[in-house]
Amino acid sequence: MSKQQKEQPTDVNGAGPSRSPLLRGDDIVGGVILFFCAAAYAITTTFEEVPVMLSQGIQPAVFPRAMIAVIAFLSVIVIIQGRRKAAATRKKVPIVAFATAGLLGLFVAAIDWVGMMIAIFLFCLVLPALWGERRYLWMAVFAVLFPVSIFMLFSRMLEVRFPLGLLQSFGF
Repeated sequence: MSKQQKEQPTDVNGAGPSRSPLLRGDDIVGGVILFFCAAAYAITTTFEEVPVMLSQGIQPAVFPRAMIAVIAFLSVIVIIQGRRKAAATRKKVPIVAFATAGLLGLFVAAIDWVGMMIAIFLFCLVLPALWGERRYLWMAVFAVLFPVSIFMLFSRMLEVRFPLGLLQSFGF
């Protein structure tokens, strides 16, 4: 070992040179997600409260706040794990991750235009193919059964109405 290598401080696990205290990718991603969580939580404070006499379960803000708390907790874990990783052990983000994010953006944009059920169907058809799945019969079964189960759960059992989009012209 050279003298220069011996003088470099190691990280807490002794895995190699200590990392710079500057922000890393995990810090930025986690921070952006935490900022989103704070903004989403602020939006939930504007939800109207249902009087206790009329309440049929949880208040409207409870479920979104629970989801926000889970997302924030997981974001903190991402930041902590990122700080524990040596820079050399980090891998590049695969291009399929960015393609998945783009597909998710298209899905959200398509909901108002084609409707929730058609958008979920198309998403369930394209996402497995994007991830490399080649069992087309199972992809088709999934693309049909998943939206149907979502529809049955939310529309029939929970009485939540989804945007119909193109289905509205067919009398749904």
